[in-house]
Amino acid sequence: MTDVAMPRLSDSMEEGKILRWLKAPGEKVAVGEILAEVETDKADMELEAEAEGVLNEIRVPEGESVAVGAVIATLSAEGTESASPATTPASSSTTVPGGASEAAPTSAPPPVPVAAAEERPPSSPAPSPRPAAQAPQPVSPPSAPAASPPISPLARKVADEKRVDPTTAEGSGPGGRVERADVAALPRRGQGSAVPVRREPLPGATLAARPEKLPESDVHRVPMTGMRAAIARRMHESKRDAPHFYLERRVAMESAIAFRSELSDAGRRVSWNGIVLKAVADALAVSPAMNARFVGDAVELLRHVNLGMATAVADGLVVPVIRDADELDLFALAARAHELAQKANDKNFAKEDLSGGTFTVSNLGMYGIDSFSAVINPPQAGILAVGALREEPVVRDGAVVPGHTLSLVLSCDHRAVDGAVGAQFLAEVVRRLESPTMLLLPRVASPTAAEES
Repeated sequence: MTDVAMPRLSDSMEEGKILRWLKAPGEKVAVGEILAEVETDKADMELEAEAEGVLNEIRVPEGESVAVGAVIATLSAEGTESASPATTPASSSTTVPGGASEAAPTSAPPPVPVAAAEERPPSSPAPSPRPAAQAPQPVSPPSAPAASPPISPLARKVADEKRVDPTTAEGSGPGGRVERADVAALPRRGQGSAVPVRREPLPGATLAARPEKLPESDVHRVPMTGMRAAIARRMHESKRDAPHFYLERRVAMESAIAFRSELSDAGRRVSWNGIVLKAVADALAVSPAMNARFVGDAVELLRHVNLGMATAVADGLVVPVIRDADELDLFALAARAHELAQKANDKNFAKEDLSGGTFTVSNLGMYGIDSFSAVINPPQAGILAVGALREEPVVRDGAVVPGHTLSLVLSCDHRAVDGAVGAQFLAEVVRRLESPTMLLLPRVASPTAAEES
């Protein structure tokens, strides 16, 4: 018997909620097949099987949350039988003679064997064996035409939320399978019918979301989603436990503006975010003391620069990770950042997209924010807050002239780094933004203050 445990699908995940089981007891499972959809503190993700066999028992029904590491199902070797009745993931039931509950299928269920639909929960009496003449036979969905493209369950969920027809999407998955991103790209159906009112928010509902018209009461209460609760918990933990200190620099951006314009003229458009991320990644590579984390009894210096990119989503905030960011050239890093931003918009992350970050960049410049201080994402040693590119008077060669500046504020955990370490790292970032051709060259560290003197 093989246990299927709730995996840790992001660095901050402590528990997960089963949204939907995609396999039923008695069905064969291959390595890499999707067993279930799981809601984490960051996104809705697909749980892949890490072993093969037959789904023997579902221990956590749909809609329930369990801690990371808890057993949610078991697999048995193919050809063996379960020693105990298995739970079904159905969300409703009907009463049959004798008081036992028989699972009733939800709307538009995936095809499952009849045997799976008639399993009883562990608390109900086990049914008597069937006569051989009533042996269960697989049932095919009656309404699915043979020519219809396969549609992933998460794609169906997004289609329901957007009120669009998933069969109109062009499938980009294996065999033309319609994936979540394919449905997310469809235009939202025009106004015409009211959106049904739900008692509970859908997974992914935002705390900041408001109805078109607030109720008459003075307070409109919106329940916390899993993501918002995780953000609240981790940010409180960070400010409570990590002694923050802050370092700020203003960057002269004239050279960077000219550099970006020249790239654009050459047909190589790069976003400001991509340029800043590249400067930070290279600075971390030559400032290893900043690419660190505090672990209670030690400070760990990390060899790989895995750059976290704080990204706003409807639910709150996610931090997708650009792995080995310092090994990517400017254009590859900017393209990867754009890809992860799109994944955040589509809520279509893989496990590796949300774990392993060593340092984070939070950019609010596109919202017109001049300057801000960000809260450290534990256990990382720091986070860089990036403000808006501003045109303002600057002093150059003793004269006040028009200029363009960018605010950078570095938040540091004083348990892991000191002021001099943070200042040297920030100087490396500024140097690369003020001399941006460095972003196209192999990494070179600046001389230290002691070496210059």
